[in-house]
Amino acid sequence: MINTKELSKRLNISIRTIYKYCKEGMPHIKLKGKTSDYRFEYDKVIEWLSKK
Repeated sequence: MINTKELSKRLNISIRTIYKYCKEGMPHIKLKGKTSDYRFEYDKVIEWLSKK
């Protein structure tokens, strides 16, 4: 599992784009707590992007 910043680096896209993709259905897990953040399984994200 990787965080939003790491996914942004690996895919060379902005964090804003990642949040947009999450709203469009990109697989992610939203963590609860003081500051909410997302976690991603890189392989599932790549699979989702290839079908987009």
